[in-house]
Amino acid sequence: MSKRKWKPDKQLKASYEEAKKIIKDAMLNKNLVLFVGAGVSKNSGMPLWSEAVDQIAKAVGVDPNKFDNLKIPQFYYNDRGKKEYTQFMKQIFRYGDVLKPCEIHNQIVDFDLDTIITTNYDNLIEQAFQNRNHVIQPICQDSDLAYAQPGKKLIKMHGDFEHDDFVLKEDDYLNYSENFKLIENYVKSLVGSKVILFIGYSFSDPDTKQIFTWVKNTLKDDVQRAYMLEVGQNFDRNVEQYYRNLGVNVIFTKSWFRDLHSPSNNLEHALDLILRDTEDPIESIYDDFKPFADFKYVYTKYVAQVLRKHNISVESGQIYVENYLDKSQKKAAQRLVKRIFSNKNNPTKVSFIQGIIKKSGIDYYQIDNQIQKIDKPSDEENWVRAVLDFDFMKLTDLRNTYEIKINSDDPEQSMKLAAIDYYLEDYVGSYNYLQRASWQYYRQKKLPQYFISQVNLKYDSQLAKINSNGELYKELDKKNEVDLDQTFESLPVVERNRMKFLRELSSFSISYSLFENIYMRCEKTLDEANSQFWFMGQPAYESLRREMKDFFYYEFYNNILLDHYKENTAIFHMYMRTILSAVATPTRASNIHGISSYNITPESLEWFDIFVMLRFTSDPRDLRKLLDQYELASIQIDKASRKYLCKIIPNLVADNSQGKRVYSKNLFWQLICLCGYIKIDRDIFELLLEGIDKCANFKALDRYRQEINHLLIAASQEDLLSKKAKETIKNILKKDLEQIAKEKNPSSHVELTQELVSCCDKVDDSFESEVNSLTNNRKIDTLVDIYQYCSKKIQKKICKTPGISDLMCTPEGYARYLGMVQNNIINMKKADNDQIINWLKKQSKNKKYANDINDVILAYCNLILVNPQAIKDKEKVVRIIKDSTSGISKWLTDVDGFDYSTFDLNWLLRCSGGLLISLAKKPIVRKNVAKEVKRQFLSRTLDDQILKIYMKYFV
Repeated sequence: MSKRKWKPDKQLKASYEEAKKIIKDAMLNKNLVLFVGAGVSKNSGMPLWSEAVDQIAKAVGVDPNKFDNLKIPQFYYNDRGKKEYTQFMKQIFRYGDVLKPCEIHNQIVDFDLDTIITTNYDNLIEQAFQNRNHVIQPICQDSDLAYAQPGKKLIKMHGDFEHDDFVLKEDDYLNYSENFKLIENYVKSLVGSKVILFIGYSFSDPDTKQIFTWVKNTLKDDVQRAYMLEVGQNFDRNVEQYYRNLGVNVIFTKSWFRDLHSPSNNLEHALDLILRDTEDPIESIYDDFKPFADFKYVYTKYVAQVLRKHNISVESGQIYVENYLDKSQKKAAQRLVKRIFSNKNNPTKVSFIQGIIKKSGIDYYQIDNQIQKIDKPSDEENWVRAVLDFDFMKLTDLRNTYEIKINSDDPEQSMKLAAIDYYLEDYVGSYNYLQRASWQYYRQKKLPQYFISQVNLKYDSQLAKINSNGELYKELDKKNEVDLDQTFESLPVVERNRMKFLRELSSFSISYSLFENIYMRCEKTLDEANSQFWFMGQPAYESLRREMKDFFYYEFYNNILLDHYKENTAIFHMYMRTILSAVATPTRASNIHGISSYNITPESLEWFDIFVMLRFTSDPRDLRKLLDQYELASIQIDKASRKYLCKIIPNLVADNSQGKRVYSKNLFWQLICLCGYIKIDRDIFELLLEGIDKCANFKALDRYRQEINHLLIAASQEDLLSKKAKETIKNILKKDLEQIAKEKNPSSHVELTQELVSCCDKVDDSFESEVNSLTNNRKIDTLVDIYQYCSKKIQKKICKTPGISDLMCTPEGYARYLGMVQNNIINMKKADNDQIINWLKKQSKNKKYANDINDVILAYCNLILVNPQAIKDKEKVVRIIKDSTSGISKWLTDVDGFDYSTFDLNWLLRCSGGLLISLAKKPIVRKNVAKEVKRQFLSRTLDDQILKIYMKYFV
């Protein structure tokens, strides 16, 4: 006769699975309390309640079926007295026997609960904890509870034999409230606030009725129901309904899974099902992703951590299954990937999982050896785009609009305004909105966002303090003392376990761990740039850039306002240095035996690189210092970067001329600095010039002279000086000359003025007004500097400047006089020349005037080489130059016969533009200058200014 096949009741099974899920969640959340009955210790040799009552009934000589179970022990006590009663009960319940915990006791330890309640007298649970090196405090009497320490507790609510307070007979139950007052109230409070699971009890146990009555009286209809595992009986609708009315849901294990023919085995298997992670992986991933539901962007690292639990890997923005997995693991992982990217089975949860992945830095998934692209949403909020585009004027308008529409119950709106104020440098306003958002998130129980707002409040309070008054200053000081660890620990345990990523924010460990990863990726990027490979795969610089974007987007889109802290800025600085170094490395390739190898470098900068350089450098000098480290002449940028520049230049110009933010004021000049090093086109250059024309007053030209000068030189080399550009440069120059005429002190940006003049091609008649101002105010130095570029009409006007031919008896005056003779502004007078020569002879041995003498001699050198016919007594001058100790003078007076082993490239810095033009025409000079430039370039010692001179005059 064949065995009857077990068929579960689908409705019951579904109900029990849901109960299991509730119990499991309560366990993870430390909200579960186990009630442990006699059935748990059965396999360790302890009697069940019914077995114990049978032994007592036999000793008393009564039929156990005719009396209440509590009366039978009472009969024995009444008949034999306390001493014999106690001895007999110890014998029945094996007090003093050496018993060992069974597997169910070990499972109780695995539940890892804060509180366990038992009606058993044995110490098997304590032994199980001790065997696993865990600590639990037994509470056997009220005094134990009063002096209990924090930690796990085992409430032995029916006492034990050691304290001689065990509850067994009828009198014990009747007097329970008097004898165990504290324990009773404690147990009732747990019953009213926790999820209760009864194990090891049967319906005949007197304890069951007593405790279930408590449950009924405490829980009523509107509080969490309790659960009981019934492992011996078949499902009975009447019994189920009876206990349901008492507030207890009974789980008949024989209707949940196939009967294992032993109550202990059934109980062990039922507990294993609760402890074991047998849920659908989609359910598991869904639960792990839930904390990210309201995130605008999910850090790829956190997505990867969740998927890794299910043998799914993420690398370089792609989901795939590793080949090293065994066959069954690999198949299961591949099936799961297919499920995730389909909408079959659990369509709502699958759709949610897809949504989280789409909000991360993952762009592809691999399935059946095919790589599929993930479609991502392209919508972006206006204020987000405004921040990325440095459009502070638009950001201000949006802030004003959002403030009008703000809703008292919308934390997202408050957080958005906090972020906008942060980027607009209104840190007090940002702080106030953060407080509002924090309270709103707290009320709506949006715990991740609440914690982020608390992190922002703590760390950004320091920025707000700068612009705060007395009362607010004190409040901000207190906010800085907020204990974020304590805030995190106050979160529910399940939420805390799933939101460990939040703790990474509060301690900056997210930044520290990223720093290590980025450091290794930087090392690999530089290794690939400086070595030659036969290469397949994703270049290291692409992985580096992807990881940096991922981190930035995670913090930026989720309004984590910490990018000004050194823990974050240090990472972006390391990224910038690495990308610039890799871009600066020349491409090399070789072919050995038909196998090609080459170094791997980025071809160009992307828009993100430009954004990072502007956002994470403090001022133009900081950026210039960074760029100068790599001797970059003209860095390539991609098409998207050109579009990005065309978008941000007008934004920065508008804010620089109208805004009040210090940070954004510097940004425009940082952009000018950057564009002097990157390969821009004419459209971008013209936009930059228009910006300089609008933003540059005399002080700005002074302060940012090096940045503007570098840009102009680079534009000249790249042939960007269109007719429109030259007209704009003329406007800038006119403003500059007009202001120079008004200033009492000499201009400190002479080189910039000269470069502006040079880029104009000619100072034509339209400059008549500015030149008149210069001549009227006798700005002789400036007039001399611009003379060679002026129209004939303007030159005649300059020559008529009052006092222009007067010789000033100072070293500076002598040098200027010789410069004017060189440029044919004045004619040299013999008496003036004699005076200069006599001064040189007189001071030749005076070390005090060594530098001044060299300047005057250099001026003579310039004159001899550029305009020799204008000099008087040339022989005397040549003799003076040859007698000097100046190396540059000896070189300039005999460039053909000079010993170039002593040549100093820095001498080029002291030569005028006209002299450099003359020198560049001489082959021997070009040859030796090029040789020394190459040597210094390869040794990374070449000065940036010398490189500019070389590119302008010698290339």
